[in-house]
Amino acid sequence: MTHLPLLARSRRRRPSDEAARQRSRGQSLVEFAIVFPIFILVLFAVIEFSFMLYSQMTVSNAAREAARVSVVDPDACTIPALAKATAQGAATGLNSTFLSTTVPPIANCSKAAQGTPVSVTVDYTYHTFFPLFFGASFHLSQTITMALW
Repeated sequence: MTHLPLLARSRRRRPSDEAARQRSRGQSLVEFAIVFPIFILVLFAVIEFSFMLYSQMTVSNAAREAARVSVVDPDACTIPALAKATAQGAATGLNSTFLSTTVPPIANCSKAAQGTPVSVTVDYTYHTFFPLFFGASFHLSQTITMALW
């Protein structure tokens, strides 16, 4: 046996250590290849859900704003046009091509009494970023009913 110090002998690598290290690297690569697609799918799902939640909150806000403006309008005959314009203006960040606002006309609008209900429905078709994973589109809708002042 050689007369190397004890510390130097312990640092020498055995051939079996090198093979074990390479197997470990290969195992890590396989684990990464299995986990990475699942991680990316979950990440995309969280991003997609966040954008859809933002769209739903914006649709709700647009319907609420359109209903609020409608009930304080002094001329009840202009409520449908005013509500549609308000909903379009309040739906910031949404594609207006997929946004529609429905306001049923008030019967005998020139003599509409205080307390007459006004309903505003805002519909939006949300198109996903990743249609292969989560479907192509979702229908988001909100209806708000308020009474005339």
